[in-house]
Amino acid sequence: MLRVCSALALTALVLSALPAIAHALSPAPTSRPMQPTAGRRAAKLLKRVRPKYSPAAIKANIEGIVIVLVRIAPDGLVNQAKLVKGLGYGLDAAALDAVKKWVFKPAMVDGAPVSSAKRLRVQFVIEE
Repeated sequence: MLRVCSALALTALVLSALPAIAHALSPAPTSRPMQPTAGRRAAKLLKRVRPKYSPAAIKANIEGIVIVLVRIAPDGLVNQAKLVKGLGYGLDAAALDAVKKWVFKPAMVDGAPVSSAKRLRVQFVIEE
């Protein structure tokens, strides 16, 4: 009986530690938004393109926010976009298509334009 209780306790201990182990082993994010400091300036949005609402999302009355991580080139254009958190119903694709058309004043380091990453929130609201 003691061996069974010890085995169960050990199993419970290992299972409770799995989330911490998985978090410790997961790779660190490779792209973090640039933080402005002396000699640095973060990218600033100049032109926003509104995403198109999908018919499926309108029919289902879906509203919310899609979060996208973008890579901004030194010329201020978005050259990569990755979905971080979506809503489904075609809104994720609409948000990705829209942010790829956004234009930024590029991030600067010591007066020179550089590539940067930025996390964007694309809000979807059904207007009546």
